Amino acid sequence: MRASLHKKLSRVFLSFLILGSASAQDFNLKQLHISHPFAHPTVTGAPSGAAYFTLENIGHKSDSLIQLTSPIAQSVTLHSMSTDHGIMRMREVTTFTIAPGKKWDMSASNDDAHSYHVMLMGLKHPLKVGDTFPLTLTFKKSGRLTLLVKVEEQVQ
Repeated sequence: MRASLHKKLSRVFLSFLILGSASAQDFNLKQLHISHPFAHPTVTGAPSGAAYFTLENIGHKSDSLIQLTSPIAQSVTLHSMSTDHGIMRMREVTTFTIAPGKKWDMSASNDDAHSYHVMLMGLKHPLKVGDTFPLTLTFKKSGRLTLLVKVEEQVQ
């Protein structure tokens, strides 16, 4: 009985250490680690905005991002951007799979010069520096996680 209590307390202590080491903008869902969710400010009347984050699969199985939602926009989708013969193309991505051990940074080109962003369409109000808003990600295997996205000044 005493050994069982010791094990439980050890697990609780370990959980606090792990959670305490993550920054305020880091989120974990099973085998997935999501860090630095952010968006850039928009001008008044802008119908859309974009959000970004870094996603890392620290587990041993692939998982897929299958849905995004936020109460600040009428629709939320994932988009891929690429340049083909000097022409920028943007396409909606309905499912994004991340392999085990891979890290995916939306704010940088990832594979074959593709970059990604979350498209917030039909914004209900402008995004202002310092604001935060919820963004819910749904994964095929890991389930659902709501991030808190911070609006940050765009660095030129």
